[in-house]
Amino acid sequence: KKKKKKKKKKKRRRRSKLPGEPKRGKSAYLCFTQHARASVVEKNPTLKTTEVMKVLGQQWKSLDAEGKKEFVEQAKEDKQRYEREMKAFNATQAKNGGEHASEKTTKEAKPKRGRSAYLYFVQKARASVVEENPGVKPREVMKLLGEKWKKLDDGAKKEFVEQAAEDKERYAAEMKIFNANKQQAKKKKEEDDDDKMEEEDAVKVEEGEDDPEEEDEDDDDFEPQKKKKQKVKRKSVKIKKEKEEEEEEE
Repeated sequence: KKKKKKKKKKKRRRRSKLPGEPKRGKSAYLCFTQHARASVVEKNPTLKTTEVMKVLGQQWKSLDAEGKKEFVEQAKEDKQRYEREMKAFNATQAKNGGEHASEKTTKEAKPKRGRSAYLYFVQKARASVVEENPGVKPREVMKLLGEKWKKLDDGAKKEFVEQAAEDKERYAAEMKIFNANKQQAKKKKEEDDDDKMEEEDAVKVEEGEDDPEEEDEDDDDFEPQKKKKQKVKRKSVKIKKEKEEEEEEE
């Protein structure tokens, strides 16, 4: 008998999180899976992720109200935490001027590069060069500044070299903090992604969705039957063609 292909359920689309947005509150079931997952994996090291989630789903269903109480309370606390953090987050969003303000702030958080000694000189000398040469185009102003810079000796450049050295140290210190925060944010994102995947698996088990691997098995069973049918069809066409040729010869 032919096995019917199982219809895949449509995935629910989730709104993408904004930078800095708090992590959603966990369900009681997810709190339970995070608590019990390690022991299930330890006892069943050969099980696939989907099979582990099935075992956890069965364990959850077998718990009575008293057994679930601990995780229900954890979920309640996490929901309150999420509501508090979202309230603060929304207030910050409104203050920064809209939905994408936090994203803009994140991009602007990267420290500015240290200025060169020449750039410090340009900032100081530009106004006087423009005043001395009214009507001169910006490109020509920069050319005049370049010529002035080349004429300066080491003593005259010392002021700007020291400013550049200080700014280089400032940039290095700020970049050190920035990179540390970036690594921390990356680690948090990876943890969030792991939690999201685990939550999606948990939702599938809660909703009683079938193991996606079972669908693949059905496809494998269906494929040889399909090939066999195509082979029979080709053979019948060949026989029909040969018969027509024989009739023409007669």
